[in-house]
Amino acid sequence: MSEKNITEVTSKMAGSIIETRQPLGRFYCKEGDVYIGIDNRDGDAWTEEFGTLQECMNWLEDKCTPTGLTLRKKIEDTKAEYIKRYGKLDWKFTDEGLPWAIQDYHGSKGSVMDFTEDDWAVCKENGWTLDEVCKLCDEERFGSGISTLSEYFNTFPDDLPKEDAICAVDDFYTWQMELLPKAQKIYANG
Repeated sequence: MSEKNITEVTSKMAGSIIETRQPLGRFYCKEGDVYIGIDNRDGDAWTEEFGTLQECMNWLEDKCTPTGLTLRKKIEDTKAEYIKRYGKLDWKFTDEGLPWAIQDYHGSKGSVMDFTEDDWAVCKENGWTLDEVCKLCDEERFGSGISTLSEYFNTFPDDLPKEDAICAVDDFYTWQMELLPKAQKIYANG
């Protein structure tokens, strides 16, 4: 199967790509219940394991960096750090570690508009609503309480430069028509 220059390979071929760093490209294989993504575009054969084909494809389609920076990975790394440091996951992780992981990831992305569907799914899995994430990231203008352009513009200063206002209109409609429905669908399912 080839999708957007992503090629499915056998486990044996995947091992060869990882070992020899050839050929260049993006690949994946399934081993048991795990999908393994291989990003060998630069000859470094970055690999990552995923529980679903969609997560693997998202990673391979550059929805994260080649080093595997996803919100899911950021939270897992933070959990591991808290377990190592405190011996368990308790209120410290819930009250400090998890919010920090979301904020730090948000800082690397730039906006909740850049969150992937899997990013929203992992927020939901960890008990965070869309509105809570937007508030935590200081982007309440993308919360569910803002549904009109007028409400959206009320979140900006009155002296917003014309160029910024034009970009804000574009962001509002992109969020409302494309991105928010995808995030809401994730929160509505299961």
